[in-house]
Amino acid sequence: MLRIAICDDEEVDLCHNEAAVKKDLSRRGIPYSEICSCTSPEKLLEGSFDLYFLDIEMPCSNGLETAKKLREKGIGAPIVYVTNYTAFALAAYEVFPLSLVSKPLTDKTVKNVMDEFFRRFKDESERRIAFKTTEGLTMLTPSEIIYLHCVARNDIIAVTKSKMYTLREKFEDLYEKTSPHGFFKIRRDIIVNLSHVKAVTDDCSVKMTGGALLPVAFRVKNDFLAAVAGNAIASFSGR
Repeated sequence: MLRIAICDDEEVDLCHNEAAVKKDLSRRGIPYSEICSCTSPEKLLEGSFDLYFLDIEMPCSNGLETAKKLREKGIGAPIVYVTNYTAFALAAYEVFPLSLVSKPLTDKTVKNVMDEFFRRFKDESERRIAFKTTEGLTMLTPSEIIYLHCVARNDIIAVTKSKMYTLREKFEDLYEKTSPHGFFKIRRDIIVNLSHVKAVTDDCSVKMTGGALLPVAFRVKNDFLAAVAGNAIASFSGR
């Protein structure tokens, strides 16, 4: 089920934007969706959605601040800013929005936004996760991350298919972010992506994509093997 959040402090604009989005979904034959419309951006931090429409200029907490809080929570879902204030454009792109559009929303504007959303984010498993790295805020899809390794107290690396990142987050927070996407903590200092497990040795070390051989803690051995089997079955059946 598609979950969309719409936030605007003006009730009239909120109702108009909700109607425009519902009309577009109906046109696409997607009637079964959940739309959360609210005037307070703080409410959006209580859950997680597939797509966000945020008004930038609001008296209590503007859309830019809300977007940054969403990214800090690891929510990488696309954001669409709806605003009359073009001066905010540069700051808006600091949190990687899908688009920045003008009020009021028109059918054409919503169509263009939703076309791009379904083109880039239609695969739910490929939602991006926001990470704080030494390079700044970095958005990664779960499938490109092979494993995370806490090599020292404040030194955590993320090994991906293309490069290695140094993260600036708590290890437990990282597990909370990644576990819903098929990641498993095999030791107190290692989190692996089950989709990148290539083999499990007799002594229960795990061989990952790229050739890394990682040790599995004895206390989680059975749970890990069950998780690997479950992931393989889910992948075979197309999830």
